[in-house]
Amino acid sequence: MVKKSPLFYYSLFYISGIYIGNNISCQTELFFYLSLTTLVISLYLFYLTYSTKSFKLDIYLKSFIFLTFFFSGIFNMGSSPYAKKNLVSTLLRNKQIEELKLTVKTSPKIGQNSSSIECHAIDYNENIILYSKNKKKFDSINLGDIITINYSPIEISNRDKNFNYKEYQAKRRYFTYGFLNESDLKRVQAKGKSIIFIIRLKRDRLIQRVRYIYGGSEWCDILIALVSGEKSYLEDKTKEIYKASGAIHLMAVSGLHIGFIYYFTLNILAFMGKGRVMKYLKALLLILSIWFYCAFSGFSPSSIRASIMISILTISELFSGRYISLNALCASALIIIVVQPQSLFNIGFQLSYVALLSIIVINPFFRVTISNNRVIQYCWNIITISISCQIGTSLITINNFGYFPLYFMVSNLILMPLTAVVLYSFSAITLLGFSGVAVNFPTQIIKTTIDVMYKTALKIESLPFSIIYIKKSITTEILAYSIVVSLISIILYSSKKKSLQSRSNE
Repeated sequence: MVKKSPLFYYSLFYISGIYIGNNISCQTELFFYLSLTTLVISLYLFYLTYSTKSFKLDIYLKSFIFLTFFFSGIFNMGSSPYAKKNLVSTLLRNKQIEELKLTVKTSPKIGQNSSSIECHAIDYNENIILYSKNKKKFDSINLGDIITINYSPIEISNRDKNFNYKEYQAKRRYFTYGFLNESDLKRVQAKGKSIIFIIRLKRDRLIQRVRYIYGGSEWCDILIALVSGEKSYLEDKTKEIYKASGAIHLMAVSGLHIGFIYYFTLNILAFMGKGRVMKYLKALLLILSIWFYCAFSGFSPSSIRASIMISILTISELFSGRYISLNALCASALIIIVVQPQSLFNIGFQLSYVALLSIIVINPFFRVTISNNRVIQYCWNIITISISCQIGTSLITINNFGYFPLYFMVSNLILMPLTAVVLYSFSAITLLGFSGVAVNFPTQIIKTTIDVMYKTALKIESLPFSIIYIKKSITTEILAYSIVVSLISIILYSSKKKSLQSRSNE
């Protein structure tokens, strides 16, 4: 497996560099020069190896390439404002900030008692959350606008003893929040939007349109969470029900959702045939549909990871007819953490990659045909995938959130297929333009399906010991890291074993 996935080692060294770069407090310019030096040496060794046709230097070449990735990771993370040494708030030093200039990062989120927006303090290079009891206060503000306010910073604190909310927000450079009174907002200046801001703005407007069409009901908010990953409109009770049933991951756009959209689009494009030109056109449309859905999900780390992987799958199958999942997984990880090294410390990012790594490594041990009946075999596959994911992610979940959903297999077995029904029906409504008599039938399917999903999750949540709370400790942290080390060890061992078997056959 690893032999056919060379990016596994490179990503492993780069990730190691990022971890070290996050924890060192010294200046990181030295590692830039070290990475540059090892890169030059690698290029020279590459030239010698292939010009002389002698591969004795191959081990030295690989070693210096690994060092280049390692030093680059240290430099990239160490020089980032998201490194641990830089997670200090400047705004907290002042009790009152006059004329604080902010860039609006999100569209207003309307809650039950207040509304909020997230902003970036331009002169302080940190983010803040603004709340207002007047729900219409932010109506004139759009994503990407620049506003000037009077701001009294309040330090973010932990809300839940089982989850370190303060640390989680600090990793995103959110240290403070504040309340906006009627006189605090001084000026709104519209700004030329970047392409990312435009995409996010259109996404938010589409979500608002969906809520308007369906009256902002609870089933509609669950629909939005399932198809876009936007959970801010959900009631806390609903979140707790899905969390206790082990199905909250269905409300975070991931490989499951992207895979559904991929096969939905593939089936729609089946009429295009298998001609050479049509194959290229079909591949282009598949990739565009995947990234359109990724944009609709707000470019979450899990959706970006899945989109990159399936894009690599599509291109690889188009040109070579082969696809290596571990190599694609490592390629997507490298792309994301090179651009945003802090993503490595995002809990969603970690869960997403460990879950898929668990499927790639652990699930083959369960992959057996237990019945010729397609329904029974499908149920078995769902169970084995759920077990594989949970083995990899459970202790990371426990370590960060302090809980374990006991009946996760039952939830996944029932709710995963129903999620596919919701996604396919919503895709059909999107293609039909959200209006007309034709959308009534898929809309009714969505309402009925979400109702069944909610009642199922509620029933599972009401079962004894549906959620087990486990106190965070050094033991859980050690076990969490042990799982990751074990996964890597299994990959290396299975790869070595296959390599020895192939040599013995020769």
